[in-house]
Amino acid sequence: MDIDNIMDIANEAVEGIFGRPISHVQDGSTFSYEADFQESADVTRLGLSVDASATMPALDVRTSKLIELELVPSERDQVTFDVHGEERTYLVAYVRQTAPGSTLLLLKERT
Repeated sequence: MDIDNIMDIANEAVEGIFGRPISHVQDGSTFSYEADFQESADVTRLGLSVDASATMPALDVRTSKLIELELVPSERDQVTFDVHGEERTYLVAYVRQTAPGSTLLLLKERT
């Protein structure tokens, strides 16, 4: 078994524990999947030029799930999901591969 398969199994386990249902809209098409929401992901290590804040909300998604859905996330996609009992909608600000089998969607509040 190669590292990608091992990481996919690990990411699937994390998703099963921490995942929440996500509605992802891209160019009028809606995709549904589960992802791990991080209220304040550290973005300083990702080499991004961001405002004064060193953290951003983020979704950690299994890359294999995105491939299965034929979804290539891009900036300005819209994601909606529950946060502390309240439905919230965010825009995708950045998309980064952070580990084998894991795609991080850094989010910003929709205005």
